[in-house]
Amino acid sequence: MTELVPEVVKRAYISGTAPFIRVLLRAGVTPNTLTTVGALLILASSLAFGLGAIRTGGLLLLVSGMVDTFDGQVAREGGLTSRFGAFYDSTLDRVGDGASLIGIAAYLMYTPDIQWRELSVIACMVGILAALLVSYMRARAEGLGLDCKVGIVQRAERILGLGLPTLVLGAGPRGLVLTTVVVVLTGLSIITVAQRFAHVHRETASADVNKGSLSG
Repeated sequence: MTELVPEVVKRAYISGTAPFIRVLLRAGVTPNTLTTVGALLILASSLAFGLGAIRTGGLLLLVSGMVDTFDGQVAREGGLTSRFGAFYDSTLDRVGDGASLIGIAAYLMYTPDIQWRELSVIACMVGILAALLVSYMRARAEGLGLDCKVGIVQRAERILGLGLPTLVLGAGPRGLVLTTVVVVLTGLSIITVAQRFAHVHRETASADVNKGSLSG
């Protein structure tokens, strides 16, 4: 299974936002500033979800996702990449991965007349774990010298998959839209974990076989 957002769409997005990136560079905006703004937006999104402002939460989540792409573009285009910047960005991304679902879980727990309340909250908890695992598996594989960008749902897909439906439809009657979105995204994240596990297993097994052949 390939990513839900095709690579050609991602390239078109980067090309389309290039003029704005140049404006940010001329204004002297740093990648770490954009990373911080994106994190604050996603925390605001989480708060909005928790307070029941579901459409506002969805909008803020989508805006935070856009800002999150700007920091990397500014760093690359302006020659401002740094090891601390990469560490800072990755750390705050993980905060964002958990924050949105924590806010949604709070809404589902305390709002009256929610359908399938227990399932929804459990799906949020499993979704947080799966999202963190998806990111960790890539980082750990890259630490072993392996590329691990495979998987149907990565960060961009999670943000779009959660932000767009909640912006357009809100929570839905008795929270059914929100529950459905969370359950589907959690399921797809678990599939991504399995895809990355299988990918790394294949790569390491192949490397071990080749190493054994050479040594023999």
